[in-house]
Amino acid sequence: GTNTLKIWGSLANSGTITTNDNAVWFNGSGNQAISSSAINSSFSSIYFSGSGTKSLNTSIRTRGNLQIDSGVTLSPGSITLTFEDSLSTSHRDFINNGTFSAGSSSVVFDGHGNINTRVYGSSLTVFNNVTIDALSGVYGVDFFDDTTSRRAEINGTLTIESAGFVADEEAGSNGSTNVKDGRPKY
Repeated sequence: GTNTLKIWGSLANSGTITTNDNAVWFNGSGNQAISSSAINSSFSSIYFSGSGTKSLNTSIRTRGNLQIDSGVTLSPGSITLTFEDSLSTSHRDFINNGTFSAGSSSVVFDGHGNINTRVYGSSLTVFNNVTIDALSGVYGVDFFDDTTSRRAEINGTLTIESAGFVADEEAGSNGSTNVKDGRPKY
């Protein structure tokens, strides 16, 4: 989709949000809360911009990208944030250019085939618990973008369920150059 839903205030959802392939931006200039009585609110791509702390008070699922912009803190508290399998033919990205304040949250990366999810950005991303699950074929999470040297840390539990996991050398964007992940810490 080519449409974008921009939310300047907080979101309290007691129904169903259908975003299809459209992006949702939480771009208020101040704190915003995202809460829902529906289990696992699902988004195509979700972006956090503007300023302040964006608090997730409900589990969130995304089929696309998640981006945290500079000047923004994403605080998932104790919820589960899931990158769900979208059967996409392109990478999904967790881009952190702000602050990811993991708390006691869990991040789940579900995927298929050789389409890995990439974690990168100008800021160090420190996760609490991470689960990587291949729903079919070989799938992994690259804690690196092959154009930069950034990294992530997992301070809680790393669970790998039927998945490939990329943490060292791999083919670069040209398919022939090996690059190192940004020294992930587990």
